[in-house]
Amino acid sequence: MSDFQSMTEEDVLDWIKKNFGEEVATKCGDQQIDGFAIELLATKGTTSQLERCGLNTVGSQLKFQRLVISRLDVKKTMESPVTIVVSRKKTSNKELKECTEVNKRVYNAKKKAVRAAAIKKWPGNNIPIFRKNKQETEQLDALVDELDDCIFETVGFDKAAIRQHIIDIMNERRRSVRNGYDYTSVR
Repeated sequence: MSDFQSMTEEDVLDWIKKNFGEEVATKCGDQQIDGFAIELLATKGTTSQLERCGLNTVGSQLKFQRLVISRLDVKKTMESPVTIVVSRKKTSNKELKECTEVNKRVYNAKKKAVRAAAIKKWPGNNIPIFRKNKQETEQLDALVDELDDCIFETVGFDKAAIRQHIIDIMNERRRSVRNGYDYTSVR
């Protein structure tokens, strides 16, 4: 049993007030958040539920999740949908479905930023082929290194996943060019 589970609504409000201020504590009080509810909110709560509790920014929502999850039992943390995924090339759809809405939004924003950086690096119809091309592979690795701010370990979006995402984007664009799409005519 975690220390949150023994907390009353009043205990939770004191903890919220200490970490997020009076306004957020008041809104959480309106939602009748006790120790069990705070755990569920942090691990499975939707963006809408977090906003109703006064956590209106992605930063405050992530801080809330981090603070609560760090106090949960080790076993419970391992079962949580926001646990860190073991690193591999890409996050599976099943793992993504188990994430909180906040983590999905952050993950999608980071993927979008990686896509934009890749398209900026290799615009138009001249799509690089990385396999057996040392120069293009070095450029790919350099771009991945530049995108450190897009790493999101919570869902396994590390350097290997960013690299694979860029390769997937370029493969998709190459298929489109082969099918007649002209990226030079697109603004």
